[in-house]
Order: sequence, then C-alpha cells, then structure tokens
Amino acid sequence: MPIKNIRVVSHSRLEMMFAKILSNCGFGTVAEIPEQQQTIYSAHTEIPYNPQLIKELESENKLILAGFRLLQGKIKRRDSEGSRAILVDLKHALLNHFVKENVSLYVYIKAVNQHSPATTGLIQELKREMDGVQSMLFLFFSSYLHCDIGLEELEAMEQELGVITKVLQWRIRREEKELYPLYVAPNES
Repeated sequence: MPIKNIRVVSHSRLEMMFAKILSNCGFGTVAEIPEQQQTIYSAHTEIPYNPQLIKELESENKLILAGFRLLQGKIKRRDSEGSRAILVDLKHALLNHFVKENVSLYVYIKAVNQHSPATTGLIQELKREMDGVQSMLFLFFSSYLHCDIGLEELEAMEQELGVITKVLQWRIRREEKELYPLYVAPNES
C-alpha cells in the first residue's frame, strides 16, 4: 500500500511504519521532532536523556490505537488481506515501540531513580505488567499471522480485538499518568 501525502522527517524504520499507519488512518503528515540540542546522560547508564521521548511515545501510542481501530474496520468488512497487512504493520510498529520503551524509558528511569525504593518498585510493577501485555499481543499476532485468515478467523479476531483494545487503552492511560512523569533529565531527579 503506497504512502501518500506523508512528509517523513527521518527515514528510520519506526517512523516509516508509523507514517504508513497514519496514512491508512487518513492523517496527512508526520510531526517534525526537533533535534536534540545537547546530550545528557544519567550517571548510571549510557542511555541519553531525550527531551522529546515522551512526546514521541505519546504520539506512537495514538498511532498504535489508530492502527488497531483500522484493523477493527478491516475485520468488520471481512477483508482478510487488509487485516493481515495491518497485523504485520502493527506487529513491527509495536516491536519497535516496545524496544524504545524498554531501553530508553524503563532502563533509564530505573537507573536515574535507583536510590528510590518506591519508584523502583513502581517501575518493576509496571514493567512486569507491560511484559504481560506484550505476551498477550504477540500471542494474538502469531495466532493470526501463521494461518490463512478466513471468516472463522476474522470472527475470532474480532472478539479478541475488543479485549485487546480495552487492555491497551487502560495500559496507555496508566503509562502516561504514572510512568511518563518519572522521565526527567538526570539533574532534575
């Protein structure tokens, strides 16, 4: 499916996947993310602080949810090929999003807050929870990407997708409320 009316600032694989999802959802452009002016590292990790990370993750969260809504539409129209294509795109987008979150967010926040037992406990709880969500999502993807998708599979997918969407919406709200505010420059923690 061609990407049209999209201006991609960087040609990273993740941005290209999200540009494709945006295009499929009827959006026209990818927001330009300003370059980092100064690299700041935590004293306990080689992961740099990125002042744009939270905006990037919030944007990706919206795109992921939009991708799942698009998948729901394809399933309702009983479009097997379109559903498979979106499943592939979503799987790759989520893989990249989770890697970014796991390294740039979880590891960084844990390192910066290593002397705060309350924050460390919250991070561990949220990480375990996220691991469960990831397992659920990748079980869903592998269930439908390794078989022919017929009417029966579309019906089953439709039911599972309702639960998955609710879990994702809840999880994203929790991340944005509890986890994202913990991401600060090392000199601010």
